[in-house]
Amino acid sequence: MAANRLRVFATNKLHARLCTEAIDSLAAPVRKRVTLKSGTSWGNTPWGRPSESARSLVVSRLRDFGITDPAPQIGRLYQYLMFMEGMPPESIADRIPRLKLRDNHRIHLAKSQESAEPFIVRRLISGIAIPDMQRILDAWWEHDGTDYLVVISPDYFRIHIPLSKLHPFIGDNRTEKFEIDDEGDFIHWPKGDVHFGWNELESLVDPVKAASAKTRNAEFAVQYGLAIRQYREFQHLSQGDIPGLDARHVRRIENGEVRLTSTAIERLAEAHGLQANGYLAQIAKFVAR
Repeated sequence: MAANRLRVFATNKLHARLCTEAIDSLAAPVRKRVTLKSGTSWGNTPWGRPSESARSLVVSRLRDFGITDPAPQIGRLYQYLMFMEGMPPESIADRIPRLKLRDNHRIHLAKSQESAEPFIVRRLISGIAIPDMQRILDAWWEHDGTDYLVVISPDYFRIHIPLSKLHPFIGDNRTEKFEIDDEGDFIHWPKGDVHFGWNELESLVDPVKAASAKTRNAEFAVQYGLAIRQYREFQHLSQGDIPGLDARHVRRIENGEVRLTSTAIERLAEAHGLQANGYLAQIAKFVAR
C-alpha cells in the first residue's frame, strides 16, 4: 500500500530521536515526503486527522498510552508500533481495544530491547516510505502444537513458517540464534551461514504467491544491478574493491538477487569516490542507456 506522504508520530523523546535518525537515513527525495511530530507523552502529542494521501504511523511505548488517555481521533486509521517495555500482558486488554483497530495489520507489539529498537524503527519507516520490495521488520518463534517462525513486514503482514519447513536449512533447534539484517533484507542464521529474504521465506509456505511477487520486482532489480556492474567496470573496479561489502554480496546486487540498501549505496559510492546522490545519478545514466 503506497502513499504520497508518511506522517510519523512519536510519543516520547527516545522514540522521537530514533524516528529522526531513521528519517535522516532516507534518500533526500524520499525524506521530503516524511514528517515527524512528537510529544513527551501521549496526551500532548499533536495528532491531527489522518489524510487519504498519507500514511500515519505512531511509534510509542505501550505504557505511554495510559488507561485514561484518549485514542487519536479516527485512531483505527493509524498504524502503530508499540514497545512493551516490561508491561504485563494484562495491560494489553486495558489499552488496545480503545484504539478500535480493524485488524492486526494496524499494530505490532514489539519487545523492548535497547540494541534492537533503533533498527526496528528504521526498518519500519524505510519500509513504509519506500514500498518497493517486501522487507522483514521483525521475527520471533511461537508454539501452537508445533513450532512456528513468525515473520512480519513493515505493512504488518505475517508469515507463519513451520519449523519443519526450515529444518533442511537450520535443523530442529528453534533456539538457534538468528539475526535480522539492519535494512530488513534477510534473516541470517550465523551457524551454517543461512540467509532467507522475505520472498524465500514466503516461498516455503506459499510458492505461487512468492513467485508472483518475485516476478514483479525481478526485471527492475536485474536492470539496476546491470547498471551498477557496468559503472563499476567503467571505473576499473573489481567486485572485491568495495570496502564494507564482500565480493559475494556485490555480485548478488549486480545480478539483481538482493535489494540495493542505503548502506550498500554508501559503500559503493565511497568506492567510486562519490557521495551517495552523485553515485545514484551516475547509475541512472547507465540505466537509461
